[in-house]
Formats: sequence, structure tokens, C-alpha cells
Amino acid sequence: WFNSTGRRKTKSGRTFLNHYTIVLDGELIVANKIEEEFEVDKKEHLMLIAIDTLKEASPDIIGNEIIIDVITKEYLEKYISIIRRESKDFCKHLIKIYESGFINPSTSIIM
Repeated sequence: WFNSTGRRKTKSGRTFLNHYTIVLDGELIVANKIEEEFEVDKKEHLMLIAIDTLKEASPDIIGNEIIIDVITKEYLEKYISIIRRESKDFCKHLIKIYESGFINPSTSIIM
């Protein structure tokens, strides 16, 4: 997820890439009900979708939905390397969008 501060008097804005994360010091267990039985699995990483039900949404939340990564402490090092790689890809993508003309640099409006 990302959001932007929009334009400032300097005609520049900032884009923030947000990774909401919970690090669990212990086992992460997921249970799924299949008919009358439960299937239980250990996981290192799962993603929760959280819905903001408040009338006034936070400026840090786009719309009313956020994704929260839940990871185990043992998975943290691998998770950080994934986030670093994804943030580089995200920056490359922003540059391509800008260079394509999809974003008008004089108004910072997506065409």
C-alpha cells in the first residue's frame, strides 16, 4: 500500500510505501473448517485484511481497507529481504509510470 502527500508549494510530493506488520514471538497457526472438520497448519507468514469501520478514515489508509502482514520472529530476516526487493521494484515502477507520461509532472495528476 502506498499513499502520497500530494503537491506542496515546491511542486513536489512524497509517496510512502506502508507495510503494516505484526511480528509474533511464537507459533503462527491457521485453522480452516472443511465441512465438519478443521484443518490446522503452521505458517511463517499470513496476510490479514482489516477494514476501518470508523466514519473518519485515517489519512494513512487508502479507502477503508489495509493489509497487515503477520509473521513469525524466525521469518523476520527473510521478510525484510523480501520487503527490500519489493520496494526497489516499486520505485522502478514509479519511474516507468512517470516516464510514460501517465503522470503529468506539471500538475502531479494521473492522466
